[in-house]
Amino acid sequence: MLVPAELSTRLEPAATIYPPDPPGTVPAAVLVPLRLHPRGWKVLVTKRTDAVTTHKGQISFPGGVHDRGTDPTFLATALRETREEIGVPAGEIHILGRLAPYVTITNFCIHPFVGQLLGGEDYLPNPAEVERILEFELAPLAEGRGYSSLSVEVEGHPYHSHVYSVAEDLVIWGATAHLLHQLLRLFSAGATE
Repeated sequence: MLVPAELSTRLEPAATIYPPDPPGTVPAAVLVPLRLHPRGWKVLVTKRTDAVTTHKGQISFPGGVHDRGTDPTFLATALRETREEIGVPAGEIHILGRLAPYVTITNFCIHPFVGQLLGGEDYLPNPAEVERILEFELAPLAEGRGYSSLSVEVEGHPYHSHVYSVAEDLVIWGATAHLLHQLLRLFSAGATE
């Protein structure tokens, strides 16, 4: 099983500075929350409500738009949004590192951080933003189970997405699937999980 210290060495350090976001994009940050169970790692995602402004009803990691007035860093944004959306305070998250930024088809430049949840599983979903919280094992996905891809046209442009079928009622695609794919490549790079 991949231990936290080894996973951390496979990620970019949290303080890694990337080139400036592409012009015209909206800066955002997310936390990819992981929990280590006796059988291996699990990842947590949320299903957004239909009341949110963007990405209604979609599966996502906790996160949101970078507020320069409130958040000194993208990591601060990811931690603030995680507390607001699922009720996990920063003190119960061990940041393992970060993944490469990703620009979405909706023009957000997402800065993803990977963190190990250390506290209990008593999440407090914000009912205005989160319809439900889901956790699932990474090992089957790292082995390629449930994986496919999708090619569609969005506003006249071709769009290709990874797709992960985690359960009958849980299909992950788009930006969340892209970030999950980045993470899974690290798990399958020499890991036995």
